Amino acid sequence: MTHNVMSENIKYLPDVRSEMSHADFWTDEDELLMTQEEIEAQNTLTISTKETYMYDLKNQPEVVNTIELNKALRTSSKADADYYLGWTYLESDKKAKEAEFNKMINNTQNLQRKEKYEVKYGVATRRTNLHTFPSDTAIWDDPKDPECNYQYLASVRVNEPLVITSVSKDRKFYLAKSVCCSGWVPAEDVAICKDKEEWLSAWDIPKEKVLVVYGDEVYTEMSVTGRETSEVLMTMGTVLELADVENPNELIDNRSAYQNYVVYMPVRNPDGSYTKKLTLIPENEKVNIGYLPMTKNNIVSVALEALGNTYGWGNWLNSDDCSGYIRNIYKCFGLELARNTTLQSAMPMAKIDMKDMCR
Repeated sequence: MTHNVMSENIKYLPDVRSEMSHADFWTDEDELLMTQEEIEAQNTLTISTKETYMYDLKNQPEVVNTIELNKALRTSSKADADYYLGWTYLESDKKAKEAEFNKMINNTQNLQRKEKYEVKYGVATRRTNLHTFPSDTAIWDDPKDPECNYQYLASVRVNEPLVITSVSKDRKFYLAKSVCCSGWVPAEDVAICKDKEEWLSAWDIPKEKVLVVYGDEVYTEMSVTGRETSEVLMTMGTVLELADVENPNELIDNRSAYQNYVVYMPVRNPDGSYTKKLTLIPENEKVNIGYLPMTKNNIVSVALEALGNTYGWGNWLNSDDCSGYIRNIYKCFGLELARNTTLQSAMPMAKIDMKDMCR
């Protein structure tokens, strides 16, 4: 009865009915489409395919030449600025000027100019975004539409790994690689691991210890005693490590563990270093122990979790764009997809060309 009353107050496009908002309208097939072993094999193949522009994070070079990298960054960021110059606005109703872009270009330069600069291994401690330039200044194509911001490239989920190859001149941004994209990430959103081993232990989690978020948005509970892990936003596809609990009466941030999953949450220390802290996620949240089985029913159910959400260009606004949305859905099953539609179409798997289909 509640559902019927609610649906009467929701407007739909022509030929769209309220029952279409529910997974059982679309499929009743529960056949397993891919096993976890097949998914892992596909991930290896996809990441190794050059045309997907993905990164094998475990096997990235451990040192970079920041002298040469600075030169390359100046060249590439100048090309980006040239592309945006003349038709974009930098948080203003006046067209952006070259001098404004030059400030962002200059900030790409790492002050530590070394032939052998050791990369850093980071973990996102909050849901964040990779940027085009090391800046928070928005890039608009229309001042009347400030929610379309070309500064943003891709989202980074909580506990997602990053390989950091440089730092901005003002030290407020890291140049980072995620599995599907590279860009500038706010340093305050990342914790730096002491070594590669600690970094791997944070996110390369044994299957039996995986807790995956399949709901659109899941937050940790608000806490005064556990401020580092209070109200942390975990978006679809977030993966955390389950912790063993011997005594559920032992308090975690002033709460017992009953009716909760106990997980490790990444935390950024005041000096920027990594640590992990126990926290609780209520059992009623949309999370699952282990990756979800890849069936049509499950895919549709997860996809509909985001129904009606705002469009987030570059995964901004704590939301997703079209290809980012698809990435997040399939991450709930353990499958890694390339960043955008062009790169996703380059993935080595069966494809259906729809360009000549009837509309």
